[in-house]
Amino acid sequence: MARPSTRHLAEYISHIVAEYDFAVTAVPSASFTSTAKTGIDWEAMALVEIDFDEGARYYSFEGVTAPDRFYEAYVVSIGNITREVDPLNGDYTVANVQVTLSNADSYWTTLKSTYGFRNRVLRIRFGNKNFGLSAVQTVFQGVITNWEVRNKYIIITARDIAFDKLRSKVGGYLNTTNFPNLPSDQERHLLPIIFGEVSSVGYSETGALPAYRVNPAVGQPQYTYLVARHVCKSILNVYVYGVLQSSGYSIRTQDINGTVYQLIDFTSDPKDVTRPLEFEVTVDVQGITDDGLQTGTLVTNPVDQMQIYCEDYAGYASSDLALSLWQDAADKATAEDILGAWAVMDKETTHSDVFRRFAESFAVSLYM
Repeated sequence: MARPSTRHLAEYISHIVAEYDFAVTAVPSASFTSTAKTGIDWEAMALVEIDFDEGARYYSFEGVTAPDRFYEAYVVSIGNITREVDPLNGDYTVANVQVTLSNADSYWTTLKSTYGFRNRVLRIRFGNKNFGLSAVQTVFQGVITNWEVRNKYIIITARDIAFDKLRSKVGGYLNTTNFPNLPSDQERHLLPIIFGEVSSVGYSETGALPAYRVNPAVGQPQYTYLVARHVCKSILNVYVYGVLQSSGYSIRTQDINGTVYQLIDFTSDPKDVTRPLEFEVTVDVQGITDDGLQTGTLVTNPVDQMQIYCEDYAGYASSDLALSLWQDAADKATAEDILGAWAVMDKETTHSDVFRRFAESFAVSLYM
């Protein structure tokens, strides 16, 4: 699952191979011994669920009984499921999935006379039958885009809705709603998201990340700069035009419309109007913590960092992620002392861009 190879990475963004790539054409009737620690026999089980107006309907290869439902034996085959970032070329692939079901008894023809199929949500679940339904993972969720009856079969094509999230841009820009005194000449940058310790110490020692001017002492005596859209563990160093500052500023957080921002207040104006093309304030910073508080523990494991990004900023729920596999990867990264240090702050960045850049930095495969 995980192949971390790079040691400490004090880089900006970073490898996700978010992939399921398998074809199911039959479910083995015989079990085989798992290599998992539990030693429990492994009997593969693939299930298909489709949401209709009155609720979900359930399908399987051989008929599966669950405590509150029955998966009828209509599934003939499930095609390849692919979500992949290739760490070599950086391309993100999200493919359609085809599910072939039996129509020998005209079940689907009859159902089609009552319901439209297009845009129905279709889920594919996969796991070990011996662990029960609660342990089965959702490996695909999409919407039906096409269907075709062929002889005694119906072939349903579904588009992975993960693609919709991936191609959307990372939201949250500097704005006058949250920062009413934002200078008119301040570019509307993406509000930064910072993971790990991003530092210039030992390198340029002029600050690793910029801070953005959000209040030029309007209605207050201080000049306020924004570091991140979240609480940071620590602002390690503050620089003005690359010169380390030892005084003349204070660090604080502020809740603005439900988001807590990390800010720096200066007692005098750090901006030099004769240097308009430079960031006047830069910082070395420790980013997001495990509990979102300054007193929390800095999150340094790159797998844990990406999980936080997915759930807090990319619109994924925990149920969208194969968490047991993510935990395996996180454990592997911990064992090999791999640290992540990166920030999301480029304008026009999509979530796919974030995953792709992550893929270019870490040799790790994560499943969603």
